Amino acid sequence: MKQSRKNRMEAPGMLPPHDQEAEFMLLACAVHKPDALVSLTEELFYDRRAKAVLAAMQQLRADKRHVTERAETFEHELRLRLELRDFEPINGALNDLPSPAGYPYWLEKVQDCASAREVGRIQVELGRATASGQKVELAAYGKRLQEIAASSTTTVGRALRSVIPELIDELEAAFANQGKLRGLPTGFRRLNKVTLGLQQCRLYVIAGRPGQGKTAMGLQIAAHVAPPAPPWRSSHWKCPPWSWPGGSSRLTAG
Repeated sequence: MKQSRKNRMEAPGMLPPHDQEAEFMLLACAVHKPDALVSLTEELFYDRRAKAVLAAMQQLRADKRHVTERAETFEHELRLRLELRDFEPINGALNDLPSPAGYPYWLEKVQDCASAREVGRIQVELGRATASGQKVELAAYGKRLQEIAASSTTTVGRALRSVIPELIDELEAAFANQGKLRGLPTGFRRLNKVTLGLQQCRLYVIAGRPGQGKTAMGLQIAAHVAPPAPPWRSSHWKCPPWSWPGGSSRLTAG
C-alpha cells in the first residue's frame, strides 16, 4: 500500500520553524541539478534525514562525479549509500517532484525557515545572557538580525522585519535591567532565563505531544504565579486554568 506524503515525511521530535516537504523537494531538485549542491549547506536543513541525504549527495559529487550527471544513476547510488529510513523521504520527494525547475521556490522556503530558526536561536541566546548578567555586543546581534530579515522576501521575511525592531528594543531594556526578571517568575529557573518572567500582554504557548507533561507544567506555573493567600490576607491572586484537550477531571488528575 502506498503511503501518503504526510506519513512518509513525518519524523518524531521535529519542531518549527521548518518545512520538511520543502527540504526534501529541494534535495530532489538537486538530484536533477547536481551543480546546485555547491550552494547548499547543512545549516539550511533541520530534518536529520535531510542532512544525511545532503552529506551523501555532496560526497558522491566529490567522489563519483560521473554518477551524478544522470538523475537515475544518482538516485541509485543514493539508495546504496543511505540507510532505508534516510532514503525513503528523498525517494518519495523524487516521485512527487513536479519539476526540477521548482528549485528556486523550494530553496526560498527552506532559506526562510532557516532564517527564522536563527532568529529564534539568537533570541534565546541573548535572553540567557541577559538573565545571567553577561555582557554581549547588542549592535552586532542587531546587525545580524537585520541582515536576516533583509535577505528574506516572502511572508516569513516580512514577519521578521516587523518583529526584529521590537526584539532589539526589548533586549536593550533587559540589559539595562541588569538581568532581573521583567515579569512574574514561572517557578522554573531555565524558563525564567528564556522568558525573563511572564510579562503583560504576552501569550505563552506550551506545546508538546500527548502525555509529555504540558498540563502538569502549566498547573505548576499557575500555582507558582498565584499561590494560596496567607492567613493575614482576605484575598489572593486568581489563575483560572483552561485546557482544550480535556475537562476539569483531567486537570484535577494532573
